[in-house]
Amino acid sequence: MLTCTIASAQDIAHDINADGQVNTADIVAVYGYIINGGGDKPRDTFDVNSDGQVNSADIVAIYSYIINGLTMPTCYIETPGGIAVTSKLEYLDGTSIHIVDQYGNTALASDISIKGHGNSTWSADKKPYTIKFKTKTAVLGMPKDKTWVLLANYYDHTLMRNDIAFYMGREMSTLDWTPHAVFVNLVINGEYKGIYQLSEKPKIATNRVNAGAEGFLVEVDYKPNSKDITFRTDYIRLPFTIKDPDVATGDTTYNYIQHYISTTEKAIYARYDSPEQNDWRQYIDEDSFMEWYLITEIARNADSQFFSSCYMSLKDGDKLKMGPLWDFDIAFGGYPWQPEADSYNKTEDFYIKAARWYQRLLRDEAFAARVRERFSYYYDNRQKIYDKMRQDALLLKHHIAEDNKLWGTICDKDADERTVIEAYDQAVAYMMQWLEERFQWLHHHIDEL
Repeated sequence: MLTCTIASAQDIAHDINADGQVNTADIVAVYGYIINGGGDKPRDTFDVNSDGQVNSADIVAIYSYIINGLTMPTCYIETPGGIAVTSKLEYLDGTSIHIVDQYGNTALASDISIKGHGNSTWSADKKPYTIKFKTKTAVLGMPKDKTWVLLANYYDHTLMRNDIAFYMGREMSTLDWTPHAVFVNLVINGEYKGIYQLSEKPKIATNRVNAGAEGFLVEVDYKPNSKDITFRTDYIRLPFTIKDPDVATGDTTYNYIQHYISTTEKAIYARYDSPEQNDWRQYIDEDSFMEWYLITEIARNADSQFFSSCYMSLKDGDKLKMGPLWDFDIAFGGYPWQPEADSYNKTEDFYIKAARWYQRLLRDEAFAARVRERFSYYYDNRQKIYDKMRQDALLLKHHIAEDNKLWGTICDKDADERTVIEAYDQAVAYMMQWLEERFQWLHHHIDEL
């Protein structure tokens, strides 16, 4: 049910049934008055817009009030002296954040540090950021932690691709942990920066990747930064970045992590006629590798072909787990750069199947059979994903025009609001159609895995 609380109301006239909320029940009450030609309350109660009549205009007025009540929280960030954030390596201390929730109430005010975030996204006009609190802090209903990310989603015309992938991981899969995120408006030093996604950051912590004090978190990433500690393996060849814990090249923990990953990889690539052909099951958690594969394959995420943002974790005494999901802003048919876009954005063919480890894992008939069976769950429940897309779109489209004025990602910066919203609706419709076509292709070809 669409709802906004009366606490932030400018006019309680929209709360027809006087329950302290403005929601679809109030729309039903006005509709009932119109159909029945009267009601159990004074006529003026139902005349929301005070034009002397009770008609569909009053229903529209309530609906508009609800939508306006579904505004995003706003994050106000002030840097010392108003200086710009120019580094993604060094935090800028002495910064403050003030978050106002969607009802206009202060949700949080605190000192923070801030730096840039991302690889290719940091070079975009709309910059992503990492923020860090001095102590673990709960933010907009998300569990406590020190470190958070403000995702810009610059290359995603819908702004929701990350959110949809996170939804699939968090609400549909059996993955241990997938980030929570909240859409916000961002203002830095008094300047509006557009719509962002305030998200949990992948890291080892009780409320994040719960790998424990002796565990580790690694990422396959083609472009680590200069401070990252990395190693390579024989088959993937791209660097593994050790995200957690803090290590030095060649120390005991570094060597342990490198050895575990290398040993796992050698087991995956063992000859089929060798005694070691099934040893990989000693090292990896099949469920997590299955779930991660299916979500990234459904999304046809270019980065997930063991190229970038491919995370794995190990808890002491457990097996290597795939995940968490991260970096889906160019997935779901949203790869933006030509000439590769036509290839990456097609709905046909298996894509993640070609990722180095998965090439071998999917040749194991027992593993492939589990993947095929599990796909039917996502296919049968795909309506949940479409409902989530509509929910996100309903919120985002009412703020997209202001974002577009800054960045021109939907259409020309000087386009009027109606034109921007129409273009946004088309972008969402394309993503939804793309996903349905992708599901149908996989449905008809999944037995080829």
